[in-house]
Amino acid sequence: MADQIAAASQALALVPSTAFSGNDLAAEFAVLKSKLASIESTQERLAAEFTALKEQFTELNTDKGPAFEELDKKIEALKKIVEIEYVSILDQLYGG
Repeated sequence: MADQIAAASQALALVPSTAFSGNDLAAEFAVLKSKLASIESTQERLAAEFTALKEQFTELNTDKGPAFEELDKKIEALKKIVEIEYVSILDQLYGG
C-alpha cells in the first residue's frame, strides 16, 4: 500500500499544470498535495491499526467465538476504509 501511495504522489507531481482549472494553479496544487498528505497520514494510521489487529488475531485461539468474530469484523472494516482511501486518491489524481 505504501508503494502505491508513493507512486500516486509521484504521479501527482508529474501532472501537467494544464490539468488544473481556475486562475490560481499553485493554490489548487497545494490543496491537492495537502489532501494527499492527509490521506497518506490516515493510511499510515490505518496500517498501524491493521498490524495491531493482526497481532491480536494471531494471539487469539483460532476457535470460533465472539472475540474472533469481532476481530474479523474490525479487520474487514479496516480493509474497506483502506480501499475507499485508495479510490479517493485515484479520483483526486485523475479528476474523477
